[in-house]
Amino acid sequence: MPTADQEINSIRIRMAAMCELVTGMCRDGIRALNANDHKLADEVVSRDAQVDDLEVELAERCLRFLALYAPKAFELRYAVAVSRMINDFERIADHSKAVARQVHDHYCPPILAQLPDFISLTDLVGNMLAEAVEAFFKSDVLKYADLVKKDRVVGEYQRGINQRLVDIIAQETNNISAAVALINVVRRLERIADHAKSVAMLIPYMVDGTVMRHKDKAAGADNDY
Repeated sequence: MPTADQEINSIRIRMAAMCELVTGMCRDGIRALNANDHKLADEVVSRDAQVDDLEVELAERCLRFLALYAPKAFELRYAVAVSRMINDFERIADHSKAVARQVHDHYCPPILAQLPDFISLTDLVGNMLAEAVEAFFKSDVLKYADLVKKDRVVGEYQRGINQRLVDIIAQETNNISAAVALINVVRRLERIADHAKSVAMLIPYMVDGTVMRHKDKAAGADNDY
């Protein structure tokens, strides 16, 4: 039987594969929407099955590790953190798939051209996800506070873009369906940002057992983790 260190390293490698796959889905789903690229959209949708397989595999690996090795301290917290983190990444994959599917349902580029903040929003969300992943593997406990601030900016972008889309719905009858679809896209991007923040929230727990959600509740912060 592998040693505990070997098993943790194996989990880490598979977690890295899941992170790379999901961050790629997020990036390419947005690219497909902006470019109306049907082929790329189909590729994004097809990757979701791989994410589901990795989620099941990692959940089983973490449970087996907890059952067979009776880990303590960091190893225990790491396995628990991964078992929760995979749920966030599975949801990010679902949101990315839904964004990509809009390419087949609606022609969005004409409306996106009227939303100058959309690129800023997608860049910010993509960066938050990449930063959360990097912070997890580097055990960067300070990243959560930074992502909380960025998540507030995401909310500001969401409100501004939604207002512009409501105006388009009122003024451009030919674009109502696509504008409504983009409101849903923006909502999903906001949720991806929330999941990135939730991943970063796990880091202090993994490192030293600090449970950030209780601290946030005490401070009155808004999060849904």
